[in-house]
Parts: sequence; C-alpha cells; structure tokens
Amino acid sequence: MVLYEQTKIYKVVCRITGQIYVSHTTKKYLSQRLSYHLSKFKQYREGLGVFNPVYRIIHNGNYYIELIEIVDCDSKEEVLMRQNYLIASMDCLNKQAMFADNCLTR
Repeated sequence: MVLYEQTKIYKVVCRITGQIYVSHTTKKYLSQRLSYHLSKFKQYREGLGVFNPVYRIIHNGNYYIELIEIVDCDSKEEVLMRQNYLIASMDCLNKQAMFADNCLTR
C-alpha cells in the first residue's frame, strides 16, 4: 500500500530549452524517481513501453530534477489535485502533451 504522506512534487528541467515536466513521487529520494524515468526512456528507445513527455527533456541529455514541494496527502487523488494545480500554473510539457504529437524518433 502506497502512503502519500511526504509525497514530493517535482519538476525535471531541460538546461538547453528550459522545458519543464512536473510529476510526483513517493520515493524517498528524487534521484530514485529520475533513475526510473531514465530506465523507462531506455526501454522506450528500444521499442518497448509508451511515450512520456519527460522523454523530450531526457532526450536532450542536459537536465536536472528539482523539488517543488512536499505534500502530506491521504490519497493519490489529493496528490493529483495539487499536482494538476501546479501544472495549470506553469508552462510545462504536461499541458503541451495533451495537444501535441507525443513521440520521439526511437
């Protein structure tokens, strides 16, 4: 069972383009979540898995992960409400992905 106390809302930022991707994790360290994204990106490049907007940033190879805030929530729905509020207030890939062609050349 996942506990949503101390959930981290974070952003991955491209140092080249300034593009931002926002998400959350219940992992203890943001580096664990970034490693997960990198692993999934590698699988995607090998023809496995589905596209995630964060791959547009990882693909450039010059990025960092940064904590936005820590939230204490009782459910994933609460976390997503806060995350979606932050996404709505930012110019980030999460919003752009709803209207764009979500793929990269594998």
